[in-house]
Amino acid sequence: MKIKYQLWAFILAMLCVAITPNIYSLVHGSSFFEIYHFPMGTDTLVYESYLAQVKSGAYLFHDHFTSEPQRIGIVNIFWLSIGILGRITGAAPEVTFTLSRLIFFALLIVATYKTAGLLWQNEKTRLQATVFTTTIAGLGYLFMIFSSGKIITLDLFKLFSVISNHAFGSAHISAATILTTVCLLAFHKWSEEKKLSQIVIASISGAALLQFQPYIVPVLVFIPMFWLFLTREKHSKTDILPFLFYLAALSLPVIYHICTVVLDPFTALRYAANITPSAPFVYNLLAFSVILFLCGIGAAHKKDAGSLPSFLALWIFTSFAAAHLPFRMNDRFFQGTAIALGLLSYCGFEYLTNHYFPKLNSAFKQKAAFIALAFCLWSGPCFTIPLLTKTSVLQLSPALTSLQAALESLPQGIILNDGRTTLFASHKTNHWMYAGHWSDTIDFDEKMKISDWLYFEENSPQKILSELQKLNIDYVLYDKSTDRMKTSALVTLYENDSYAIFGVPKP
Repeated sequence: MKIKYQLWAFILAMLCVAITPNIYSLVHGSSFFEIYHFPMGTDTLVYESYLAQVKSGAYLFHDHFTSEPQRIGIVNIFWLSIGILGRITGAAPEVTFTLSRLIFFALLIVATYKTAGLLWQNEKTRLQATVFTTTIAGLGYLFMIFSSGKIITLDLFKLFSVISNHAFGSAHISAATILTTVCLLAFHKWSEEKKLSQIVIASISGAALLQFQPYIVPVLVFIPMFWLFLTREKHSKTDILPFLFYLAALSLPVIYHICTVVLDPFTALRYAANITPSAPFVYNLLAFSVILFLCGIGAAHKKDAGSLPSFLALWIFTSFAAAHLPFRMNDRFFQGTAIALGLLSYCGFEYLTNHYFPKLNSAFKQKAAFIALAFCLWSGPCFTIPLLTKTSVLQLSPALTSLQAALESLPQGIILNDGRTTLFASHKTNHWMYAGHWSDTIDFDEKMKISDWLYFEENSPQKILSELQKLNIDYVLYDKSTDRMKTSALVTLYENDSYAIFGVPKP
């Protein structure tokens, strides 16, 4: 029972760390729940937009960050489920987003502890492995320092790579790691015990994951395939049927995503814009060098957990290798590996501290070796967590909140915002933005050039009006402190000391 209390105390402590962006925001004069922290930035706006749409009664999502016509809505079972809970409770989207972020991070730690139970029977060791897994990170921050921010490795500011980073991501990132772990571990258990219930669990969890995170499908397919090939002597021909059932279940959400791309050019453009490349292999290898070294030792020496350490090693190797394939979003293939990576590395850490360090012939060497290892594992979080906790982009103000309320009272239309402060007044409304979030706005770079030209270049009022009419803009949001657009040809619909809304007369 004491171990359970210690686990919940650790979870509470980690939640205190996870909530520091909210506290930082509050201290600097913004709402406790309205956070736009680094490195998520404006990604938060997209998820809050989904939650706002559900709250208003929509069950198919639309991309409100671009102005192009959209034939079909977006099905996303994760954000729909979170949004329905928010609608039932009446909570604002920013409240729902923050609470779901904290809840799923806590569930991620619980999932880590449960998974540790497959490797260690002793509860104290399971707790130690959970704390280890939840707090370690790589050495990528050293590359960022010496390259002046030009090299960003997989372990650095990637909110899915190590569990400590999950604390500052959104709920769906933690949920994706949980579902990936459930899917692959259930598959491994089926391969060992041949219980059909395990392949059903793997199939359902994998299909649920791919519905809202389709990018990880190669990992969910090839890791089981490689494992079945490596352990082929343990399997009969009849085992192909459960595996085909697994593949069929995974194919259902994949077929859905393929159909949306084929049937709706808009969706295809959104997928094409979502580019998230990984750093070069050598930098990522060096960043994860100590953790991967410990994983290798763990896989070689963890003999009391059956074939699971070998499976975890295959999982980590495949994910890491896939993250360096020549694809536009290859770093996403590493998503969902955090629990496996941390726990297997703890196997190696445990072996070194129990078997290797005692063999060093002096207490000084033992302490020096342990300090060096601890530095390699925990210096990363000590450097990055203070950065991850800070809010960025904007501190909300009553004037901006008032601007949003005024915007919500206007008929639905296309908004031009400056891509800076006024962007944050429109993401939870029923309007459509000409340009908004980088990966959700079609032709984002070109639209931002046009937007900047309208807001900050010297143009005549009539030239501005003509361009706005050509772009089918209905409303212009204006920040008096930064924007320089000449608005005399526009109609003033709302104004306070800091902001204004202008209507665009139709030609």
